Amino acid sequence: MSIGLYPGTFDPPTFGHLDVIERAATMCDKLLVGVAQNSSKKNICFSTDERAAFLKTLLAKCKNIEIVHVPGLVVDFAKEMNVSFLIRGLRAFADMEHEFQMALANKKIGEMETIFFMADGKYAHISSTLIREIARAGHHLKDFIPAEIEPQVAPRLHQYLRQS
Repeated sequence: MSIGLYPGTFDPPTFGHLDVIERAATMCDKLLVGVAQNSSKKNICFSTDERAAFLKTLLAKCKNIEIVHVPGLVVDFAKEMNVSFLIRGLRAFADMEHEFQMALANKKIGEMETIFFMADGKYAHISSTLIREIARAGHHLKDFIPAEIEPQVAPRLHQYLRQS
C-alpha cells in the first residue's frame, strides 16, 4: 500500500492546500495530511487541534485521507508511519529553494522521496501572509479559504492581527 504524507502548518487551510491534497490523494492508496507543530514559524494563529479540525471538516468526504498531528521532524514521523513519499506544493519559483533544501535533507536523513505539485494558477498567489493582510484590513476571505471555515477563521485572524 502506498502512503503519502502532505505536511504543513495549514494556518489556516486554503484553497491552494485543498487543491494539492485532492490531487495528491489520487496518487496513493492513503494520504496523511500532517498538521505540523512548526516551532520555527512565528505568528501561528490556530492551535494544531483547531487546524486539524478545520481539515477534518473540509475533507470529511475523502475516503483515503487521514488528518494526523506531526509532533516533531517530518521525516521521523514519516518513517514511523511507513510513508512511501512526501508531498509538497510549489506556488512560485521563490518556494523552490526552501523546498529543494528540505527535500534533500529528508532524502539524506530518512531516504524519503518528495513529490512536488505545482500550484494551480488560480491558487498560486494564495499564502498565509496574504490571508493575514486581507484579514487585518477586515475584508472577507471567501476567495482564499473555504466558506465552511471562514466564520471561525476571519474573526480570529482579525482579532489576532489587531493585537500584534
